[in-house]
Amino acid sequence: MKTIITFGLLFISSLSFAQQLNDKIKDAFKTDDADALLTEVKAQKANINDCFDNEGVSYNLLSISIKLNRPNIFNALLTAKADLNKICSGKTPLMYSAKYGELNFAKALLKAGADATIKNSEGQTALDYAVKYKKSEIQTLLTAIK
Repeated sequence: MKTIITFGLLFISSLSFAQQLNDKIKDAFKTDDADALLTEVKAQKANINDCFDNEGVSYNLLSISIKLNRPNIFNALLTAKADLNKICSGKTPLMYSAKYGELNFAKALLKAGADATIKNSEGQTALDYAVKYKKSEIQTLLTAIK
């Protein structure tokens, strides 16, 4: 019981530190407009590495760009030196690439220096996500770099 209460409190507290994903940021993602996104993040006095809350789940901008398949935003964030290994809601950007089968994003993250060996609080790596979600190309990529 203590474990459940502790986990619940940690989860709630992690959400309270996340920035809100406002309509301007959402619009920038809808159109894959990197300039609009970076302008709005700056206007919010946020950081590109912050975790942003979207309907109770916390994501960093790099992870959102992967989840929504937004290459312009993804590349702009890489250029702006976004944290390749930032964990929000228990996943790194590479874990999201593995989960959604985004091979090109995974390759770009690894080339830029993402760490494939990072484990989340449940002990899972990006390879574990590739296996779980049956993304064979990413499994092959991640297995090859071990």
